[in-house]
Amino acid sequence: MLDTLIEWDISLYLYFHWIIFHYLAHPAIDTFFHYIAFLGNGFVVSGLFLFFSLKTHKKVFLKPFLILSFSLLSSGILVNILKTSVHRSRPFASAKIRNTYYHRVIGEPMKSYGFPSGHSQTAFVLAAGMIFIFRKNFFFWFALASLTAFSRIYIGVHFPLDILTGSLIGFFFSLFLFVIFRKTLFEKKTATPFFAQKKPIQKTLL
Repeated sequence: MLDTLIEWDISLYLYFHWIIFHYLAHPAIDTFFHYIAFLGNGFVVSGLFLFFSLKTHKKVFLKPFLILSFSLLSSGILVNILKTSVHRSRPFASAKIRNTYYHRVIGEPMKSYGFPSGHSQTAFVLAAGMIFIFRKNFFFWFALASLTAFSRIYIGVHFPLDILTGSLIGFFFSLFLFVIFRKTLFEKKTATPFFAQKKPIQKTLL
């Protein structure tokens, strides 16, 4: 079962790279995916979240920022435990993939293990936090995180299963912690967060 799943994963990765090589590969697109991958960097994510928290909830930005930081740390620990336990190599370490004419690696090949993707985990921690706190632009944050995750396939450093697992870990870790601490996030006189309860509408009898 596991061997079959890995074979499907490799086949899907090669299919993506066949499409990339024949239809997407271009210096401008290469540059775009190379730099959007920085949204999977913990320092960049923390900076973005801090900026939007300060802009929207100036008086209470510290609490959501601390929860996001804890989400990054705890999910990052799990990702690194899995990396060192599973020991799955990067795609370019496979002779089958490396010798395929349409496979490319953009930038320096990474030497660490690949499963799961830490960049995908980080990007989806940010997406879940932004969606949960600010209540808007759901598709924007989800699409941005998805592009960040896909960039890891595009530049040749992760398999699809790597980014899927990392994305799920990041999103659900972040969502779980924000739900757990939702009652302590905002004071009464702040902007209405996503999880705020709406006051019931009272009907007046004529």
